[in-house]
Amino acid sequence: MSCEFGFEPTMTQPYYFISYNSQDVERVAPICCEMNARGIPMWYDKGLISSEKWERQITENIRNCKEVILFVTSKMMIRENTYVRKEFIFAQRFEKNVRVVMLDEIDFNKVNDNLKGWFLDLELLNGIYCTPNCDVAQLVDKIEANFHLIRRASADADTPQGSSSPERAAGLRGLLLQKRMMILSVAAVIICLVVPVILFIDSLPKYDDPVNYLYEVYPDYVAITGLKNDKMTVLRIPESIEEKPVREIAGSAFKEMKQLERVYIPDTVTQIGASSFFGCENLVYVDLSNCVEAIECFCFAKCGKLKEVVIPDSVTIIGHDCFADCNSLRYIDIPDSVREIEYSAFYGCTSLEYVNISDSVEKIGEDAFCFCNHQTGFNVSPYNRYFSSVDGVLFNREQTVLLRYPSNKNAKSYAIPDTVEEIGYNAFFYCTKLKEITIPDSVIAIRFTAFSMCTGISHIDIPASVETIEVQRFSSSYYGVYSTTGVSGIHVAEDNPYFSSVDGVLYDKDRSTLLCYPGVKEGNSFSVPSSVKAIGEAAFVYCQHLQKITLPDSVKSIDGDAFSGCSELLEITVPPSVTRIKDSAFSQCDHLTVCGKSGSYAEKYAKEQSFTFV
Repeated sequence: MSCEFGFEPTMTQPYYFISYNSQDVERVAPICCEMNARGIPMWYDKGLISSEKWERQITENIRNCKEVILFVTSKMMIRENTYVRKEFIFAQRFEKNVRVVMLDEIDFNKVNDNLKGWFLDLELLNGIYCTPNCDVAQLVDKIEANFHLIRRASADADTPQGSSSPERAAGLRGLLLQKRMMILSVAAVIICLVVPVILFIDSLPKYDDPVNYLYEVYPDYVAITGLKNDKMTVLRIPESIEEKPVREIAGSAFKEMKQLERVYIPDTVTQIGASSFFGCENLVYVDLSNCVEAIECFCFAKCGKLKEVVIPDSVTIIGHDCFADCNSLRYIDIPDSVREIEYSAFYGCTSLEYVNISDSVEKIGEDAFCFCNHQTGFNVSPYNRYFSSVDGVLFNREQTVLLRYPSNKNAKSYAIPDTVEEIGYNAFFYCTKLKEITIPDSVIAIRFTAFSMCTGISHIDIPASVETIEVQRFSSSYYGVYSTTGVSGIHVAEDNPYFSSVDGVLYDKDRSTLLCYPGVKEGNSFSVPSSVKAIGEAAFVYCQHLQKITLPDSVKSIDGDAFSGCSELLEITVPPSVTRIKDSAFSQCDHLTVCGKSGSYAEKYAKEQSFTFV
């Protein structure tokens, strides 16, 4: 579609690059015509560039422009426009100022979800906001005054050739007058056909009135402790109160304020306290201070609509559970300043797809990216001295420890590299797409819940090299509320000196301790072998198919969580040889009957735990 404004785009520097949605041409054209008549040099896309040449020509013209003037309308923000977004990105890449002209009063709730973060970025730029009922000339006056636009030198204007200087000057004046009258006539017709264009109004205030806030005054600074006006949906934290800089947002200051949608934090703030925005479930966007040093624990936890966070390069620590359960958060770029990502920092960010880890990160805590079920990969800076990534999988620097396999990585099988000696805590947690994992002979240790919730894996082969397998390593869930694991069998190499297996059940080497009964092993009953003396911790956790278990006279103890979550377990026979049962051994076994001899420890335990005893 041609977007002819009535004049040719200039290619002579300096000029302004005009960015607009082609659907808004009838609103933008009269404004640009008036600007051109005043001698303001502009380049715009007439809509005639072929798709294969568009990006090359647009980038070249943005690279060479003085500034970008972006016209924004409500129509543009309802439906995503790839071209305008790209022009904005190119302008940022070439460090060009973007001047924003809002031609409508835009309802944030009607903005396309994919554009909300961008729209909020535009609001922060040097711009003017407009409402209907104003003539074009008045609007252009405001644009010129606020953006300090330059005009072409008179010698650069269109001039008849072959005339003397007085004649040329007179001809120039006549041509310009004639051209201006023609443009204004066209503009007037357009204005009559569409909604009256716009009236300039003052920009939104950069900071809120301090009277809206609760705060504490200290000798050298002020700390914001809460909000007086609970109707406010947008917070623009003041830079100073009572002539002292605002340095701190105190812990729990805005906790569970469900009306909040956007927050702008000035660069005076260096500390954001624990749980300060916890549970602000409608918070969509946060503009963090460029001077904040630590984002403390639970700071933005349970902000379910938070889609985008730009962590400033002043931050050194991302506190534990800081963004936990921010299940709309899709992307995180860890800046070069961050040294530590504490445990559970992004726990439950179910929409998080990709994580960039800079070269400064020295520590990543346990569960930092647990339950990030859409995560497809990690990208670690090659200069990081502590971590590395291969095909999106996170390792330590030497790749001797596999730390995290992305839950949503699109592969059915994975062969662990033979450099790996340790499979880390929760390394394959919730990797439901995987059907097969190959463990090499280099692996020595398998850490806690390494394969938990891998519902697609039918069996695990343990090589002879493995010396350590931590408890609950194949269990359905450490947290005890999720469906059983898909593992139906565990097979140990015969020459492994530490572990053994029989019919897919894992034991220590001499089979005196039953370590793990696979979650979906076939059959609803099981008789423990007579060699077993102890039922290990979480050995049968969440084996929901089992209904009946018989323990032999050799068994002496049952450890904690041994049968936890076995909701279908109806009966267990406990011999008098058992003299120790941990209190949590049968947690969530609501229909259990304990069978044993009268007067035995089993009878005493059953009565204490309110189980039926036979």
